[in-house]
Amino acid sequence: IAEHLSISRATFYRRFLKAVGETPHDYIQKIRVDKAKELLQADDSVPLEDVAVACGFTSRKHLNESFIRLVNESPSQWRNKHAVKDKKEIRIRV
Repeated sequence: IAEHLSISRATFYRRFLKAVGETPHDYIQKIRVDKAKELLQADDSVPLEDVAVACGFTSRKHLNESFIRLVNESPSQWRNKHAVKDKKEIRIRV
C-alpha cells in the first residue's frame, strides 16, 4: 500500500495509526478474528484449521493466539457459547 501511495512504510504506518487508532497489523487481525467468529457461529462442524485458512491465518495456532488475545477465550470456547442452533438464523458474507 505504501509503495502504491509513493510513501515510505514508516510514513504509512504513522498515518494509519493516527487515522485509525491502531496499527495496520492489529486492524487486520481484528477483521480476521471477526470473520472467524462469523464462520464459527454459522457452522460448528467446520474444523478450526479450515476456519484459520479461510480467515487468512497461517495456521490454527495463529488463529488461537490472535483469538485469545482479542477475545480472551479460545475459538472452541467461543464457538460453544455462540453457535447458532438453527442454521437458518445466519447468512455468511463472503
